[in-house]
Amino acid sequence: MWHRFIPSGKRWPIVAVAVIVAMFIALSILSGFYVNLLWYREVKLSSVFWTELRTKWLLGIIFGLLFFALLYANLLIVRRMTPSLRTIVTPQEEAIERIRQMVESHLRWLIPLGCGLIALMVGISAAQHWSTFLLWRNGAGLAFGTPEPLFDRDPSFYVFSLPWLHFLQSWLFAALLGV
Repeated sequence: MWHRFIPSGKRWPIVAVAVIVAMFIALSILSGFYVNLLWYREVKLSSVFWTELRTKWLLGIIFGLLFFALLYANLLIVRRMTPSLRTIVTPQEEAIERIRQMVESHLRWLIPLGCGLIALMVGISAAQHWSTFLLWRNGAGLAFGTPEPLFDRDPSFYVFSLPWLHFLQSWLFAALLGV
């Protein structure tokens, strides 16, 4: 759609710059991945590298899909509840109605695409909490031995479980508030 506004002879520099930027970003990501892989191999801990990578992907996919489902369901409910007849009083409302009618035919694919993009960002954000998740998962049976006096809990709860529970609570609150 944007190509209508740019003369055909002037498009190739924009495409070339976009390709160069995309290649730079991809090479930057791949070089960081490769350097980390080499370092973990050098210290004989490649299983740690692969566990971290799997955990990041797992968290990103789970939280991204969960957010996609929440947002998509919410938007479908809103579309069904939107009244089809509207009263137009002002010229601004008439302009908004014309825009709504133009966009309405494209909403079948715009809504899932928009939900997917937002869910991708949410999944990437959730993947950053991989260490908190691994502490929670692997520290479940651990105990420091002496409960603290105020709440009579073992300090291992505050080190291993509470950060993950705090993340889940704040993510769910943000997801429900954002949806």
